[in-house]
Amino acid sequence: MSRGGTLLPLLVLAPLLLAAADFPAEKSLPPSCQRQHLEEQKCEVGRRSCNQHTIERWRKRCQRDIRS
Repeated sequence: MSRGGTLLPLLVLAPLLLAAADFPAEKSLPPSCQRQHLEEQKCEVGRRSCNQHTIERWRKRCQRDIRS
């Protein structure tokens, strides 16, 4: 088999496997933790709507929801 024949399926499947590996963990988080993550992503990409106060509020709610 040629090298391209082996490499192509790997290139196609690798992103799908990575996405599938990441998906369940985030879905199992409480909604407040998901919101915290979204707010943190805003800051990571440099959006002007990034607000540290909002992140802190969601972080506290997330911690509370995880404990309950």
